[in-house]
Amino acid sequence: MKKLNISSFLIIFIFLQINALPAIRYVKAGNPTPLAPYTSWATAADSIWKALRISVSGDTVFVGTGSYTVFDTLPQGVALIGSGVDSCIFNLHPQSTVVKFSLVVYDSSVVSDIQFRGFNYYDGCAVGGHNNDNTILKNNMFTKCSIAVAAQGIKVINNVFKINQYGISDRLSSIVRNEIITGNTFFNCTYSISLRGSKTYIRNNYFYYDGDRFPIFILDYGGGQPEITNNAFVLGRPNMFIDNLIIARNGDQIQNNVFISPTSADEPFVYTEFPIISKNNHFEGGLIPHYLAYQAISPQLVIKNNNYWNTRSKYYPSYNNPYKHTELQKDPMFVDSVDFHLQKYSPLIDRGDSSVLDKDGSISDIGVYGGVFGESYVYIDKAPRAPAGLTVTLSADTVLLKWKKNTESDIRNYYIYTDSTTSVTTDTNRYLTSANDTLLKIPKSYFTWGSAYFRIAAIDSGYNKSQGSIAVGVVLTGMEEGEEIAAERYRLYQNYPNPYGGTGKEKTKISYELKKRGYVKLRVYNVVGEELAVLVNGEREAGYYEEEFGSPEIRKGLEDHILTSGIYIYKLEIRDSETGHPVFNESKKLLYVK
Repeated sequence: MKKLNISSFLIIFIFLQINALPAIRYVKAGNPTPLAPYTSWATAADSIWKALRISVSGDTVFVGTGSYTVFDTLPQGVALIGSGVDSCIFNLHPQSTVVKFSLVVYDSSVVSDIQFRGFNYYDGCAVGGHNNDNTILKNNMFTKCSIAVAAQGIKVINNVFKINQYGISDRLSSIVRNEIITGNTFFNCTYSISLRGSKTYIRNNYFYYDGDRFPIFILDYGGGQPEITNNAFVLGRPNMFIDNLIIARNGDQIQNNVFISPTSADEPFVYTEFPIISKNNHFEGGLIPHYLAYQAISPQLVIKNNNYWNTRSKYYPSYNNPYKHTELQKDPMFVDSVDFHLQKYSPLIDRGDSSVLDKDGSISDIGVYGGVFGESYVYIDKAPRAPAGLTVTLSADTVLLKWKKNTESDIRNYYIYTDSTTSVTTDTNRYLTSANDTLLKIPKSYFTWGSAYFRIAAIDSGYNKSQGSIAVGVVLTGMEEGEEIAAERYRLYQNYPNPYGGTGKEKTKISYELKKRGYVKLRVYNVVGEELAVLVNGEREAGYYEEEFGSPEIRKGLEDHILTSGIYIYKLEIRDSETGHPVFNESKKLLYVK
């Protein structure tokens, strides 16, 4: 028998090592020159199946731009990486069902940067599997699937679930594994997450629904005692059909979440038939925070250090909560209606359960950014909201002003402004006086006008001034003496100063008025229609607002644009927050002179 020399052994060893190395393979839709083993874009496979069938644990498969119909199995330990959710589309196979998924995944695999697109809301299941320890789904999008993800022991990170019947479900298996669901967005999914027995950590997710079905954000079938922490649960409009937003089971922990509902109904944010732990949460809107059915009220039930703002109650039925002294009913003072960071003087700061600490080591804040899975951030000191409910009456020789008290915890007093027209501004030229209360009496003889109009601004402890209230006036002389003039309307005012530019006039103010809460867009264009600035793009309460425009507001991507002398256009668009319908659209011209 011929013996192998050392050189032969070395060649065999090198050959085995090369073949043992993880491979990188490529898939490109419509590639005319596919050539196995598909290790370059030039020789990329033209289908997912071709690349996966020769892949082994440790391999990575990159999928290029294109649309693919998928009915495949991802081998254990293989990473499948798309080119991005906007450009890499996996269409679900028509035969995909609850037991036949378009993509079956196994342990230690990775799926990322792919959009899984169903063919309708009731059919088609995207990703599933039963042995999924250490499998990761991240940065994907799932749209219009019957079930987007059905797997156990999986990590679901930074994905978007949009208009699915089920977002994530592990109810199809009795296998118990730990799951992590974090950083995801669930948009208009009827059942965002349904759980059966796995221990699940649901953290830092955003749940939103404004559709016409009965949404359930989290449905716990029992057994896993999930930890539901640092999530935002938001209903997007009033007059919705509501079910139970969270159906909890024995021992579920619901902590440091925010619940928001503009809808009023005899339905709960959290429904449970068994004792749970609910603490450090903020509940806001016209639902019942806790519906305690059957065996829920027991010594094991813990409801403490929650904040309830404009809710129907704290719990139903009412019970003698031993922790009621820890519960709050305060304006949370969020940064705004979509940013749930707390402002500097929020009453929710350090008001959580003392056994829970923030990342900076202090007692947990109430809300989504408190606790160990929250954030360390700087509390900003924003101006208060504009006062609401201003009325003006003439009684004998006295003008009487009343308005609603601001609910922020740091209100110092109010400034009152007056003028003979509805365009009364909140600057020093129109300042009348200040008041510590929400009632002010002014002698009629003070005014020399036929009518007087007023706006109120709130001042906080840091001397930040709110926008002005809606202008309201009263007739002081003539046949209609004493008649209140409500100037509640939508209005865009001419900018001031106009023209602007040069020393002392580097910026101009653009003022507008809302008669009710609405979604506001205020933009500036040049005369050829190129957008230069977005001054406002978001929800605003009813009131009077002033925005400044100047070179620093030139939007990203046009920073090198230099304003030249000439005419510019500013445009105000308003949509009703309840209906979404446009209610106001107007443009005006401003003149910039260097």
